[in-house]
Amino acid sequence: AETAARLEGVAAIVVALAFLLRGVEVWHWLVAAALFALVLAVEALNTAIEVLTDRISPEWSQAAKDAKDLGSLAVGLMLTVNCAFVGLVLLGVI
Repeated sequence: AETAARLEGVAAIVVALAFLLRGVEVWHWLVAAALFALVLAVEALNTAIEVLTDRISPEWSQAAKDAKDLGSLAVGLMLTVNCAFVGLVLLGVI
């Protein structure tokens, strides 16, 4: 979880640099910041799910696997939305 948050932080810095070079509008910055905050929030919830699942069900179970997979899916979807937004901004589509 910490590694993922660090990687997401590095990605945010890269996006900020690209936004600076591109000279994007203020609303792009605001949306990107909100999406980044949402990624961190979903990442934190995913970590909480994993910790609780490991505590409640230390042995392997299908329910625990499903819970962890769904948390990871949520993070993946947020990252996809972030990448799509940044890509569209940098391409000048929005």
